[in-house]
Order: sequence, then C-alpha cells, then structure tokens
Amino acid sequence: MPTIVSHSSSRSDLRISTIGKEMAVWESEFPPPELRLPSLAITSPSGYSESPAYRRRLILRRIGQIGSSFALAMTTAMALAAALMLGGCAWQPAELPPGQVEVPTRAVAPQTSLGDRAAEIALQQVGTPYRYGGQTPSGFDCSGLVHYAYGQAGRSVPRTTGALWSRTRPVPRDQLRTGDLLFFSIDGKMQHVGLYVGDGRFAHAPSSGRTVTVESLSADFYRQAFLRGGRLH
Repeated sequence: MPTIVSHSSSRSDLRISTIGKEMAVWESEFPPPELRLPSLAITSPSGYSESPAYRRRLILRRIGQIGSSFALAMTTAMALAAALMLGGCAWQPAELPPGQVEVPTRAVAPQTSLGDRAAEIALQQVGTPYRYGGQTPSGFDCSGLVHYAYGQAGRSVPRTTGALWSRTRPVPRDQLRTGDLLFFSIDGKMQHVGLYVGDGRFAHAPSSGRTVTVESLSADFYRQAFLRGGRLH
C-alpha cells in the first residue's frame, strides 16, 4: 500500500514562522510607548544662587507635575477596583481632609534664613507616614514634624503643640512668613500645628493613616479651623 504523507503540519509551521516574522517587523517599526514620570530632580547651573522662595516654588511645581502624571492612572485603577468589589465600601473619615502627595528631595542651602531652611526640610518629608509620637523620617506627628524641621535647620524647639503655642508670638494671617507655625482647632480645641512654606500653603502631618502633605490655607476646612500664626521668639 502506498504511504500517504501529510503536509498539513509543515504548512502550519511555515505559517506560524511567517506570522512571527511579521510581528517582529511591526514591533520594530511601531514600538510601544513608554510611560515617563516627571523627574523630581531640581537642577540649576547656579547652584544655590536662587532665592529660597524660588526653590520652594520649584519643589511645589514638581508636586503638581507628579499629581497630574498619576491622575489618569489612578482614576482607571479605582474604576476597575470598584467594578470588581462584591460588597459595600466601608470608609471612615480621617481626622483631617486629604491633600496632595509629593516627595521632593532637596539639599538645604546654609545661607538661607532659619524659617526658609525649616520650610525646605519640612517639604522634603512629604510622603512620610503619620506616626503618633513620631519625630523622625520614619514617621511624624504634627508637632514632631515641626520639631524635626527646625532641629535640622539648626534650632531646638518644643516638642508638643501646646508648648509650641506658648513659645511663639501671635502673627496675623496677612503677615505670615515662611517658617511661621500655623495652629488649628480640631474638635473644638487647639490640637494641630503646621509649618508655613509660603504662597498660602503649609506642610503638616495630618492624622493616622495619612502622610506628610502640603495644603492650602485657603481650603474651607483649614480656613475655618485656623486659629492663628505663630513666630518663634
């Protein structure tokens, strides 16, 4: 009986090989786009010749760029998570409303003023988790952040919010300077402090489950909760 040889297998192998070559050519001509996030680096040919206010604006601008870059990705991820959830969503509001998340890293120029240095150091801690009693980059509470920022800037200040209130002289809102402290009433009593970084904004460690962030003093919550500014003697 004559032997029947099937060529179907060889034809399939040839077709697969041809498709593979065509895909390789396509990928070489149309490579997938890369996701690039804005750099946090702040470079300048003049080193520290810029004013402190200019450097802070650069840091805050990086914060806005990072927020814009992640906004679309976060919106997509949240929508997908919501679609996959089978049960209800349990949410417990934090003590303070959420703000922005930014992680600038910047060396501090020694020739700047004490308040400018403290503000820059506080901005460098953005993204650090809140930790009750914390006063190091592993975690901060509100007064711990102020204590650390001023300590690193070269001045020892009180550790608690109440002691900081007593150590500072009152400053009206329209006379705030970079490095001044901001005191807020939470639940009817003074128990929160932030560090003014200029341009109507301040850095602070909000509450448990949150991170060090930058907020606007004009936001409804903080505008209503604001008690006074304070300048260290």
